Amino acid sequence: MNASEFGVWLSDYDLAGIDATLPPPKKTIKSVMTCDFIVCSNLVRSLESATLLNIPPHKICAKFREFETPYALWKRPALPITVWIWVFRLLQLTGYSRYSESYAHAKKRSEACANQLIELAKTHGRVVFVGHGLLNFCMHKYLLKKGWKGPQKSLKKYWSVGEYFYGEI
Repeated sequence: MNASEFGVWLSDYDLAGIDATLPPPKKTIKSVMTCDFIVCSNLVRSLESATLLNIPPHKICAKFREFETPYALWKRPALPITVWIWVFRLLQLTGYSRYSESYAHAKKRSEACANQLIELAKTHGRVVFVGHGLLNFCMHKYLLKKGWKGPQKSLKKYWSVGEYFYGEI
């Protein structure tokens, strides 16, 4: 597809749900069952994931959406979707943000989301965020910087769970 068609694909992807034939692993289900507060983005895939985990969200918020991916209206070249994703993510890191939020804005938004999760944890105890890749990655880095303990690396696989603690474990 060309870059313009990739933009349409991105819109369709954000409206798409998840593949319910690939259920969450038992380890993930067990981890989220003891939580006190559930946060989801307003993207269909986040809400459907919470449904499959049997954890109805207490808070649904657009701020917790995945980083938007920029695109262009170029008619050439035609490339695979995975190539366009890499091309536009790399361009986004250099400041390109056509038809999307800038990387700088998305990074600030991820810090605001992490701070909101911290406040929710102070109020409610165990909080689960049913989230998205790049947002999770930036929140992970920010939480560690703020003194939280968690996985050394941000987890990237579908249905993975990163548990974070503040203070002594």
